[in-house]
Amino acid sequence: MDTLTITNGELPALIARLSPRQREVVKLFVQGMSYKQIATELTITTETVRRYIKISCRRVEVENRIQLIVLYAQWWATEGKEQ
Repeated sequence: MDTLTITNGELPALIARLSPRQREVVKLFVQGMSYKQIATELTITTETVRRYIKISCRRVEVENRIQLIVLYAQWWATEGKEQ
């Protein structure tokens, strides 16, 4: 999926594909935390963080972490702050 062609109306449905824990991991990642910092914060392993990010990319149909960051940041700016 091309993150540049996603409309704001499509964002909630894409983000809804993520579990609450996946959203939590992605949010921390978007905020600039490293995998190690996220793992420490959430008391999980760095490998678990990697898996969450990889699965999250698949669920929202993006090809890489950068696209995931762009998508989530776009959603957060328009919808996410209300939740």
